[in-house]
Amino acid sequence: MLGLPQYVIPLFGIAVGVPDQQPEVKPRLPMEAVYFENRYSSETEQLERVQAYDSDMNHYYQTRSENNRNEGWSRKHIDILKTKYRSAP
Repeated sequence: MLGLPQYVIPLFGIAVGVPDQQPEVKPRLPMEAVYFENRYSSETEQLERVQAYDSDMNHYYQTRSENNRNEGWSRKHIDILKTKYRSAP
C-alpha cells in the first residue's frame, strides 16, 4: 500500500487536513505537573495540580456532547492500576 522498500516499516502515521467538524478539546495535564527542573515539586503543590486537573476533567466529561460521565483523571487511573496489579502474577 505504501510502496516501502524491503526492511522498512512505518513507525506512525499522521493525517493532515481540515476536519469537517469542531471536536471538543480535551484538557491536558499541565506541564508543571510532569516536568521538573533541578527539583521535584512538593507533595502539596502536586496535590493541588492534580486536584485542579481532576476538576477540569470532570467538567469536560460532564459537558461534552457524547459519552458523558462523572469522574476525574486520578480516580480513573487509580482504578486502572488497581485492576492491572490485582491480576498480575
